[in-house]
Amino acid sequence: MRFFFLGFLSLTLLNSAGAEGLLPPGKDVPTSWAWYVCDSLGTPLKACGWYDQLSYPYTLAVRQSGDVKWERLWKGKKEIQLVRLVTDSQDHQLQEAVFRGGELDQTFQWDPTNHRLRTWKEYQLGKLVAVHTLDWRGDRLTSQTVQNPSGRILYIDELSYGLDGRLRRVERKAVDGVVLDSAAWTWGPDGVVADSQSFSGSTSLRIHQGNKIEETLSDAVGELLQKVLETGPDGTQTETDLDAQGQVLTKKTFDGRGRLVREDFLTSKIPAYKTWTYDKKDRLVEIEKIAGDDREKTQIVWSGDSRVISTLKNGFLESREVWKDDEKVKEEAFSHGEKVWEEDYENGKRYQTIYFDSSGVVRVRKDHS
Repeated sequence: MRFFFLGFLSLTLLNSAGAEGLLPPGKDVPTSWAWYVCDSLGTPLKACGWYDQLSYPYTLAVRQSGDVKWERLWKGKKEIQLVRLVTDSQDHQLQEAVFRGGELDQTFQWDPTNHRLRTWKEYQLGKLVAVHTLDWRGDRLTSQTVQNPSGRILYIDELSYGLDGRLRRVERKAVDGVVLDSAAWTWGPDGVVADSQSFSGSTSLRIHQGNKIEETLSDAVGELLQKVLETGPDGTQTETDLDAQGQVLTKKTFDGRGRLVREDFLTSKIPAYKTWTYDKKDRLVEIEKIAGDDREKTQIVWSGDSRVISTLKNGFLESREVWKDDEKVKEEAFSHGEKVWEEDYENGKRYQTIYFDSSGVVRVRKDHS
């Protein structure tokens, strides 16, 4: 599992002096990457096309070069993180670097002998802010010591296990031994959690209870958020985000094939929701957002490998794109339903822009290569 309790995301450490050598590859054409539908942690679920970014809540782009693999995690068209993986000859991960917003965010390193995660570092705006050192006893993680860049210990996490080997308790302690936070679990005979206590301020805590998963997250400023994922008997799923007080913020609904079909936004005074519609070939054909009296709609008409994407607002056409074999051929913009400009493309590059008014064409601008 990519990320696990207390933010032990999984993977590499590289010292800050070597960070410049970790710069990600240029944002080249998306078709040079392999694309997958994935969950919010970046776990690939099934292959997809790069143009499916808006069809699913999360997609993953992967590119391999020797023993180095690059992974881009996307939420729609927003890149959440980019990960660089390094493996040894036996396909064991040795190092990982995570970038967010183009800046180094976290690095991880495993012991090359037993392949246990040994150290991971946190960065803010590319600068080192914390170093995590993990201790193991056999295959069990027993503690994590967190220090600032100068080496001062900030806190220590201690983990304890039951006789059956399952994690029973986690305590976060100050250097003097004072317990700052804790989490404890009681396991039922069927192997699921029968009772639990939340770990205050945890980065990620997932509790499986049958078909229900409850996750506690902390945002960038330390505010706790909650996420509840439930699976119905027909395979449909809901993903509900709540604030620390339990107020529902958003609710997403997925059909039995894992496709996002609806998202409700419940924080604004005006009721708002968004829907996704697919055809029999599992292709996205419509996205509609309704907020009070405002309606935004994106329609996609497919013809073989070609498609026309039209965007409307309150019934008026605002833009239209024509794509053929994953390359844009034309893009048009409209005002109150009247065309105002058109861009024409060839081999993926724009070669001219045409401007219109009510009488027709008023100007043609050629692009120079």
